Amino acid sequence: MTQIFIATLAVHQLFCLGQTPVDKPPIENLTASSQNYSVFYQSKKIGTLTASKTIKGKVVNYALISDVKVNVVKDYLIVEKINEEFKEDKLHSSIHTRHVNAVLKANNKAVRTGNYYKVSSDNKHVDSLTQWILHTTLTLYFKEPTDKQIVYSQNYQKLIAIKKVKDGVYELPLPNGKKATYHYTAGKLKMLESSSFFGDVQFVLN
Repeated sequence: MTQIFIATLAVHQLFCLGQTPVDKPPIENLTASSQNYSVFYQSKKIGTLTASKTIKGKVVNYALISDVKVNVVKDYLIVEKINEEFKEDKLHSSIHTRHVNAVLKANNKAVRTGNYYKVSSDNKHVDSLTQWILHTTLTLYFKEPTDKQIVYSQNYQKLIAIKKVKDGVYELPLPNGKKATYHYTAGKLKMLESSSFFGDVQFVLN
């Protein structure tokens, strides 16, 4: 009888007095999306690229992975990855790696530390950027830019102004003297024309 009374009292305290046995934090909405591209070189498909975006509260994570196999004098297998984290629309970290035939050829990072970004390559300090980074070449996969918008290139570790050529077409001048051209339809990236160490390539939305 005593045990029944205690149990009844506990239920009364939990539900009648508004108490809960465990206070759980609110569940944040999580949304994810991805875009898949085919990679072409000299009109031949040589690989794939997937760009993804995940939103959780005020944090947005972007990721890219490309897998390309091409024969230029010899066979090359190129695997490239980028992972970025934005908080309140500002870049807080970016990690970019590239392997060629399983050998690490690029290991670039940009991490916000205090009032600047620590930019490094192969764990060696390269630069310090004080300006907040709001756009990168990875975010261009998900949002059409505006004319003269400043974009951070993970590959070159530079801030570059993108130029509008005409409606839906933008050019990003690269430090090596070449350019990357972005083609949008209804705000979505349909094709990217760029250059690599073996020649010009096209990334076409599937």
